[in-house]
Amino acid sequence: MTNVTGEGAKRVRFRNWRWWGILVAGVVAIVAGFEALDWIYGDPSTSPGKLQPDYAVAASIFSVLIFLIGAFAYHRIIDEQEERAALWGYTIGFYAICAGSMGWYLLALGGLVAMSSFPFVIFGGALLAIAVQLWLQYR
Repeated sequence: MTNVTGEGAKRVRFRNWRWWGILVAGVVAIVAGFEALDWIYGDPSTSPGKLQPDYAVAASIFSVLIFLIGAFAYHRIIDEQEERAALWGYTIGFYAICAGSMGWYLLALGGLVAMSSFPFVIFGGALLAIAVQLWLQYR
């Protein structure tokens, strides 16, 4: 009879546990960030939104550290096929951000479109990167 609780099964369970842990930590961090902005400055969607310098420095350092720790943990738990899909997704997303923002900026200088906001461009590139990664990973 095959032992289904061997070392491989433990690794798969631990890998799944880390994956869900990273996902939950990211959602909690996003919700906590918006709640902190709401607590400090009122509704973040309606306030003009200037952060105090000390809070801005602390939040930027914290967000970069959380991002890097999450990225490191993510790349430790994925296999070669998932890593290939992720790297292609990141590359396409990066190119979309660079080329798209450059083209949009030139159209805005020409008065043909309104100036785009930086978070909108990053969010669009991230969505494209996620779509490419998921398509390559699950096709």
